[in-house]
Parts: sequence; C-alpha cells; structure tokens
Amino acid sequence: MIIAQKSVRSIAKYIKAFKEGQKVRLAVEIDADKLDRAHKAGFSKSAAHGDTILPNAINPTTQFNSEGKRIPLKEKPKESRYITTIEWSWEQWDGHGSTKTVTEARDIYKDCYQQKFIPPPALEITWITTDNKPLVISEAFEIGKTAHEMLRHAVNLFLAIFEECEIRKEDLSTFSPTTVKRLNWKFLPPGEHPWEHVKNHVKTLVKEKHSRYSNIILQRQEAVMNYQPDEVFVGNGGFRSYIAYVFKEKTIVLLESVESGNATYVFGDDWEEFSMLTKAEILNNQYNKDRIIHSKGWWQQLNNTLD
Repeated sequence: MIIAQKSVRSIAKYIKAFKEGQKVRLAVEIDADKLDRAHKAGFSKSAAHGDTILPNAINPTTQFNSEGKRIPLKEKPKESRYITTIEWSWEQWDGHGSTKTVTEARDIYKDCYQQKFIPPPALEITWITTDNKPLVISEAFEIGKTAHEMLRHAVNLFLAIFEECEIRKEDLSTFSPTTVKRLNWKFLPPGEHPWEHVKNHVKTLVKEKHSRYSNIILQRQEAVMNYQPDEVFVGNGGFRSYIAYVFKEKTIVLLESVESGNATYVFGDDWEEFSMLTKAEILNNQYNKDRIIHSKGWWQQLNNTLD
C-alpha cells in the first residue's frame, strides 16, 4: 500500500485492512531520485546492507524526529532564559590619556515564555538490499499495540524524506488488499438552490410519516442548511436515512438522521476519512465528538456547535 503525499493526518484508513497483532514496516525503493534524498538524509554514497541512521534534520518533521520540540506555555509568566554567549569588546581607560581594548565573554539572557519539551521520537531508518534492489525501511510496528501516533510519525518521516512510502508486511512482502469502492454516499450538487435539493430528498424519506413528525424533521434540515455547509452528501442503501453536512472551515461533519427519536452525530475528521467508514464503525466506535439528541433542546445545541 503506497502512500504518496506531503503528510498524513491519520493512518486509520491505511492500516484498517491489517489484522490485530500483525507487524508491518515502512519501505521505499531507492531509485536515482530517491538516492539523492537518501544521501541528504544521512546515508553515505557507499551505503551497505544493514546501515542504520537517525535521519538528518533537513525539514521540520526530521528535525522533530531528532531534536524534539518545545511548545511555549503562554498562559504562564515569562522567565529569564539563557540564549547564547557572545564575545563583547569595549575601550577601557588605561590612564595617561590612552585606552585599551578589553574583551570578555558575556551571557545573553532574555525574558521568554516557559516551555514544555516534547522529546524526539528518534526513529531510525535502515538501508537494505533485497532481490538486488536497495530499500530503506523502518523498524517493525505491531498493529493494535503500537501507538497510532508513532506509526503516523513514521509515515510522515518517510514522506518528509522520500515523498512516498509503502506499508509492507514485516518480511517486506507487499500487501495488495482487495479494492473496495463503497457507494454508501452520493454528493448533492450545491447549485443555486441547495436547500431545494435537500428538501426534496428528505421528503422522499418521510413521505409515509404524519406531518406532525415530518415537519419537525424538515425544520431540522433547514436549520442546518442555514449555516451554509460546504458540501452535502445523502446516504444510499443502509445509509439512506442519513445526511452528511460538511463544514470544512470548522472541520466538522454533521451526520443527521431523519429517523424520529434518533440524533445528530458531530464528527471532527475530514470527509474523505469519514466516508470510508462502515456504518458499524461510525455508530459503534465512538468516533463522534458529540451527539445531539432530537429533543426540544436540539436547536440550541446545534447553535452552540456551529457557532
């Protein structure tokens, strides 16, 4: 499974096909372009099988990997902190109408925010040769036991150095999962009257309901639409009773059910990841950040969430 992008925010969708306890490695084949990148990372031009390095700090990701980072604690008072030592020279009166140059080392201090130090992950990468092909690989990560954050950092480290990487099995054999194309969601084109698209869709779902129920359901959808979501998706099949409203700037996805007595689910992940989840994963694994029950207080809670 090859990942070729600048960085990843989550690795959930990349590892979901692997079994609990299965070990994986990151790998990248070294061609002419990757060879130059490998040298910049710290591998010598005579790199041999088994050579392992802590990559050079050549960009923010690799710098964090080797040096860690400090986060300013702006809520706390500033403190005097040593910055550097400089050589300081001045002319000093020497008597008899003359001066002499005096030089000494002086420490420079500055009032700065207190800091929290995040230690470096210090992940190392290894050069190997297999089937007469050079590869750079990571250590092995165990699915389910290895913290997702560490594996995500490892992926981003490879992307920062090589601009791509591949998730392979521990023995470095490739993994080619069956391509799954889920058709659970359909995009509603915004057009000139986006509310009309949503209203017509909802009416088909609630046409069998009494107006005392269907009117409230329509009012809820109109209330969400008044906040002008960037995108609207309607469910297919088993998702048919759901509508997904995507607010990109707020990094919020509202999953709204038109079933009476249900709820509006508030998610924080981007739509691409969210839309790949199964219905069981969405509703049973507590991925949602909040849940707004369809009661009289729904409108106020919606305002609190989107405002």
